[in-house]
Amino acid sequence: MVNLGIRVVGGKRMPNGELGAFVSAVNQAKYNQILGEVKEGDQVLEWNGVLLNGKTFEEVERIVNSSSGEVEIILKSEGEKSHRISNLRRYSTAMRDSSRFANVTALPVSQKTLRIKDASPDRAPPVPMHRRNGHNGTIGRNPSSRIYDNVDSLDYGNDAWPNKPQDSLGYLQVAISYDRASSRIVVRVVAARGLKMRDQARRLAPNPFVKIYLLPGRKVSNKRRTRFVPCSTDPEWNQIVEWQVSPVSLPSLYLEFSVWDYDRLTENNALGQVTVSLAAIMPC
Repeated sequence: MVNLGIRVVGGKRMPNGELGAFVSAVNQAKYNQILGEVKEGDQVLEWNGVLLNGKTFEEVERIVNSSSGEVEIILKSEGEKSHRISNLRRYSTAMRDSSRFANVTALPVSQKTLRIKDASPDRAPPVPMHRRNGHNGTIGRNPSSRIYDNVDSLDYGNDAWPNKPQDSLGYLQVAISYDRASSRIVVRVVAARGLKMRDQARRLAPNPFVKIYLLPGRKVSNKRRTRFVPCSTDPEWNQIVEWQVSPVSLPSLYLEFSVWDYDRLTENNALGQVTVSLAAIMPC
């Protein structure tokens, strides 16, 4: 996959006798495009929701070459117990240098801790694009930010998480800003605390990740997602997603955050969701 900056080869025999697909080459010139997460030798478990284990070289090649637009892959690095999700765009023109996030830090930011509500959002085909960001940046707090009615909001503090009620599904930290220069909504999904256990009796923690939809209109092109964090009720993502949106449309838009438990073998389970109004970050 030259356009994605990586080459994936299937049909390789693994020590357990099963066929697997692996990243055989990474184009360093497109390092930013592949998010800095993909390494040569990584095993590719899924490609756009299709399991690659057990497939021949030709089958994997056909699956990879039939992809278009954005691509979602699930990776496992050698020596790691956890899997990493990476979301790639086929066209480098759609990607931006991650250092551009520095331009956003000077703008008003709504940074909140949101109480997660019980919900079971519909699943949608994976067509997200996300970027990880290593810059800490100076993100300020905006106490006047308005949150949509079905969200309990608390001002965010690095060490100040609310006490969790017995019936709570947990809390999600996000930071939202609008970059006027490029007409971008920029969302940093920071962390969550107190998520529901996958199996309370056996003390099994979930593999949480977050799906973010720009609403109204549940289009796959408006969907983004984070990578998943293995076996944690207190995951930290510190991951950035963004959308191109004109200023005039901001007051009518919402962001839906749904937290999911990733399961490689069965259906992903919804852990809850919250919805935030973007009217609060409308540029003056």
